[in-house]
Amino acid sequence: MPESMYDRLGDFLKDALDSGEIPQYEANYFSFENKVEEHDEQKKNSSIFFKLKRNPNPKEERAFSKLECTPENSFEEIKKIYHQKLKQLHPDTSNVKKSENTEEMIELMNAYEILKALYGEE
Repeated sequence: MPESMYDRLGDFLKDALDSGEIPQYEANYFSFENKVEEHDEQKKNSSIFFKLKRNPNPKEERAFSKLECTPENSFEEIKKIYHQKLKQLHPDTSNVKKSENTEEMIELMNAYEILKALYGEE
């Protein structure tokens, strides 16, 4: 079987690499797992409780749970989540009766106020 153009090209490149005519590229690759671990460590160190050097009290834990966020979230992220949830519960934007969402909206607002105080925002 005749040698194809690609076989000849492959042989040519191999010879050029072996002779040093083409420098070999050596990359320092990081595995995906290393990047994930590095990101997780950065998130952990950015936690509000890591900065405050204490654990959350039950009231703060309930507030995070109510807003479905974590201490690793920045206040801007929490604020965005809060506004999205509030918009979903607002009587003008939901199909549910006003009285059904009122209590849940109050709980959401109280949770937000707790986290707002925790993060030192006004």
